[in-house]
Amino acid sequence: MGFTLVTGGDLTVSDGYVWLKTIKGLEKVDVIVRRVDDIFCDPLEFQMDSHLGVVGLMEAVRQKKVLIINPLGCRVLENPGLMAFLPRLCQHVLGEDLILPSVATWWCGQNKEKEYVLDNLGALIIRKIYRNSSNKSIYGKDLSAPQLDELKDEINTRPYLYVGQEMVNFSTTPSYINGKLEARNAVFRSYVVADTKNGSYYVMPGGLSRSSSKAGVFIVSNQSGGISKDTWVLGQSTRKAGESATSISKQIDSVLPSRTGENLYWLGRYAERATFTVRLLRIVLKNTMKQKTTSILTGTKCSALFWKP
Repeated sequence: MGFTLVTGGDLTVSDGYVWLKTIKGLEKVDVIVRRVDDIFCDPLEFQMDSHLGVVGLMEAVRQKKVLIINPLGCRVLENPGLMAFLPRLCQHVLGEDLILPSVATWWCGQNKEKEYVLDNLGALIIRKIYRNSSNKSIYGKDLSAPQLDELKDEINTRPYLYVGQEMVNFSTTPSYINGKLEARNAVFRSYVVADTKNGSYYVMPGGLSRSSSKAGVFIVSNQSGGISKDTWVLGQSTRKAGESATSISKQIDSVLPSRTGENLYWLGRYAERATFTVRLLRIVLKNTMKQKTTSILTGTKCSALFWKP
């Protein structure tokens, strides 16, 4: 797509603006497509020991000197507790039902919902309202009686942190495993694009699918060994006959971050040194084997000699 792939160390904030450090000097950055979690984006204001973010990035955002996609703070929309209210939110905001039904969710911050979750703990999936590497989904059916009692105590202590969700069957996709096609559980992530002119959103005709690495596994993610797959939606084109496709992409000048340039430099240096070392070893081994062969031929009396290096 012509975008420059960078890490936090490739960027710096100066005079309120964000700059990319390149081999030609600093290049001003207007838009950042973010793939780093919120708390790691600016060690000056969030997690202080983060090496992934850019110092001063939040101040540049406040001054509207840079646009970040996805915006900082949008992670709150991933809160599974919101899923319990999606049907009513859709009716209140849009005046219609959800086109795709939401997974039945009960937020334990409400007494009635909490009691339902506690009574059906063994048949539900229990999740916390915020996500990190240690907060994983808990399948009630996989817990022993003491573990269920421990989980109940945790929910009663801080009920607002937990939600219960119904277990749903996953769709499967064919995967090529060990020379044959096998069914694997899969999840699909779709994407929407905002149209600021019309004030609406458009669903992209495709997306990203992830399938589990093992049969019967319901936790499908890259961290658990899941496999990513591109997804296309096949169908008739909505373009009118004779209408040409209009490209909205803009040619972006290729820039090389200084960190990448330095890494490429040292990669070349060490590759060259490795080549010289291999050549030297080859010469030494050839001379050594030649001397060994000469010694055998001159020091051994035999009618036939079989030698294999």
